[in-house]
Amino acid sequence: LSRVFRERVTPKKVAFDLLGSALLACAVVLVLAGTSRVMPLVTLPLGAVLAGLFFAVERRAIDPVLPPKLLGLPVIRASNASSAVLGALVSGTVSYLPLHEQAVLGASPTQAGMALAPMLVSWPLASTLAGRALPKVGYRPLVRAGSLVSAASSALLLAALHARAGLAALGACVALLGVGLGVTSVAAMIAVQESAAWSERGVATASNMFSRTIGGALAVGGMGAIIAGAVGAHASPKLLNQLLGPERGKDLAPEV
Repeated sequence: LSRVFRERVTPKKVAFDLLGSALLACAVVLVLAGTSRVMPLVTLPLGAVLAGLFFAVERRAIDPVLPPKLLGLPVIRASNASSAVLGALVSGTVSYLPLHEQAVLGASPTQAGMALAPMLVSWPLASTLAGRALPKVGYRPLVRAGSLVSAASSALLLAALHARAGLAALGACVALLGVGLGVTSVAAMIAVQESAAWSERGVATASNMFSRTIGGALAVGGMGAIIAGAVGAHASPKLLNQLLGPERGKDLAPEV
């Protein structure tokens, strides 16, 4: 990059949006706490209020951390929403599939980690191929195709989990999911960058990455709440730790 990349930059001073940044950070933390079942009756409404204040402040800020006019563009709204879903798919799979393989299939921690390896290979390969195809076909067909592959692979993964499929079948589903995510993520990012003005490409790109991160964090918190509610009535945290530990609960009674 330092050898071949050249660009003309016109430096200018900007005012740091301290109030907007603080409101956004506090709103996100409160919402994440609420989805993680930390006083949700308090944290979720308060987070929503702070989010509303954030957007009100951003409309008047000289240099807003997230310009409202960017979010007013349909392409950016759709791309950021799809990125949030992608983040949920990635974080949910990475966080809970290894636990399923250890606790349900009796796999070792190494095997559980290897179950995610197909995604780590298929995602960058699909992203590279999608990047090469994008100038020829545009980003819309790639977003649609990648979304369909992601949805289909998620359905297959769900069916495989219910059928107690082995590691190979789960790995194939995860590899296919990586293909869909790789294609969609690249196309959505380019769509955001092409829709924003040159001077706003940085913040537009950041908004897309932020959406993916928040989508993943909210999904993991929500899924954790579901698991805690479903399993908590039948097993204590101590028993779950034994089940997921190195010994995989070998000293527990069979009925447990």
